[in-house]
Amino acid sequence: MRRRLPAARLRQRSSGSERRTPLRRILGAAVGAAGGFFAGGYAGAWIEGDRCHCDDPGLKGALIGAPIGTVVGGILGERYLF
Repeated sequence: MRRRLPAARLRQRSSGSERRTPLRRILGAAVGAAGGFFAGGYAGAWIEGDRCHCDDPGLKGALIGAPIGTVVGGILGERYLF
């Protein structure tokens, strides 16, 4: 025969695993923002390519993509990491 746990212990277990502390959310945002910075910069440089035939191909795309990637990575990191 199976023993049933009291309702208070069941609630305690389920709420503890779903709720994250503010520190974990901040850490997730920081890690996501750092990763998004590099991914956005790389993606922006890749999208721009070498169509200008200048000394610094992809720089403008990297400068546009890096902050966009930082914001997106920070938001996604805060919501889904750690």
